[in-house]
Amino acid sequence: MHVRSILPEWEILIVNNLEYKRLFVVSIKYLPKSFSFTIPLTLLLSGLLLVSPLAFTFVDPTALLRGAAAQEHVLHNRPPPSPDINDPNLQVEEVVEGLELPTSMAFLGENDILVTEKDSGRVQRIVDGELQEEPVIDVQVANNDERGLLGIDISNTNGTGTANNEQYVFLYFTESGGGADGDDWSEGISPAGTRLYRYNIVPGIAEDDNDAQVQLTNETLLLDLPATPGPRYHGGPVAIGPDNNVYVVIGTLDHHETQAQNFEDAPRPDGTSGVMRITQEGEAEDIQGVISDENPLNLYYAYGMRQSFGMEFDPVTGNLWDTENGPDQYDELNLVEPGFNSGWRDVSGLAERASDLNIEEDLVDFDGKGKYSDPEFTWQQTVAPTGLDFLDSSALGAAYQNDLFVGDYNNGNLYHFDLNENRTQLVLGGSLADRALDPGDEVGDTLFGTGFGGITDVKVGPDGYLYVLTFQDENGSIFRIVPEGLDTDDTDDDTDEAEAVEETADDTGADDTDEAEAVEETADDTSVPTLAQILAERITRNTLNQ
Repeated sequence: MHVRSILPEWEILIVNNLEYKRLFVVSIKYLPKSFSFTIPLTLLLSGLLLVSPLAFTFVDPTALLRGAAAQEHVLHNRPPPSPDINDPNLQVEEVVEGLELPTSMAFLGENDILVTEKDSGRVQRIVDGELQEEPVIDVQVANNDERGLLGIDISNTNGTGTANNEQYVFLYFTESGGGADGDDWSEGISPAGTRLYRYNIVPGIAEDDNDAQVQLTNETLLLDLPATPGPRYHGGPVAIGPDNNVYVVIGTLDHHETQAQNFEDAPRPDGTSGVMRITQEGEAEDIQGVISDENPLNLYYAYGMRQSFGMEFDPVTGNLWDTENGPDQYDELNLVEPGFNSGWRDVSGLAERASDLNIEEDLVDFDGKGKYSDPEFTWQQTVAPTGLDFLDSSALGAAYQNDLFVGDYNNGNLYHFDLNENRTQLVLGGSLADRALDPGDEVGDTLFGTGFGGITDVKVGPDGYLYVLTFQDENGSIFRIVPEGLDTDDTDDDTDEAEAVEETADDTGADDTDEAEAVEETADDTSVPTLAQILAERITRNTLNQ
């Protein structure tokens, strides 16, 4: 019996495993905590269902035994969201609803958002809070469990331009092996691969430019990573780095055993359990290796990842951070340096809490090019942390500027973290000073918001406000966190207010909290390195110091 930690208390997945082949599924939903599971397993195996369908969803085993390859299809049920922010000076507003299992989002512009839908393979567009009638693209996805359309990012925004100044959209998904959504679980067809594609953005023609549709065209395959056995731990987040390379995270895929998972005598890494990076043109040979100069090992920026749903670069320092999901305890928030070894499969959480662990002897280091470091924060009880972003804006107040925000899927909580002066650690006090949220700990101001449903992504918009993507009962919403009393009906007012904040910051002179502006102001000074130069130097230093 296997009970998945990512599912909430009222939804338990029970699976009988045979060499990664699921024989049957019972999904238990909306049961009180006091419910006792006493129904004989033999009744379930025989196909009998003797209780209310409101309590159980039963799948006939014969429907899942097509060649012993069909896997369970997991439903994602959440109570309706009722978000609340633990700051009386802020409020939450709903931007849009009616999305289907949304997983990630990216901004084409102000009040213009692209959202990926996990199971349908559609990329939806939301303009001024309105869900457009047609998706900008519809790709065919294998969508069982954690497979699907998982990640998106857009180049040529916030300085991530291309050599020819084109704007690209990048999509990361498990591609259908038979050309139909969900044929991995409905027909037992193996996915074609876990893939990163690049697309050109082609604007449509309309009488009103604001209503013009866009399409994604000229599909170009950049990365073709493994997709089996699965169906879990495919990762998902996509991020454009300061070096203009495209970064993605992939997990163990249930469960590869290579050196990337810290099996010392195992085969070499195979494109799983790592942060992978590629140029926007897909030129693997142009990637400077961290753990190896040989292709494809040079694509690894970091390794030892079990599963991740969130990754973002610090706009002040260029440092990469990610969230990672533990097995049944110790979810993580990590600073990901070049060559970072997250420790899976030998350790999840803080090394000092792992039994019988010798970091030097037990972990694979690729001749000293890989380095393990502890998470900067852990959740002892799993919460399934997902999206994260840095609030490079003073729109919510100077107290939050450049701070880190992280969402979780299990509880719908939003967490807030201050960073230390050099932005390599979190500022934690009290019972959290040991970098672990244990049962009974006082969470304090770290718990920023609650009641969002299942959070899948967190992003800062062009307006400087914080956006939260969630879903529940297969329906999804985007929420926006803004100052209390802000009239958000008129988008022009939003722009005016944001400009007023910037003008005030300029008038007040040096602002110690405005680290991002300080970087921008000195970017033209050739004596000050850019974030891209800092990242390149960091990678080079990591390689030369071996």
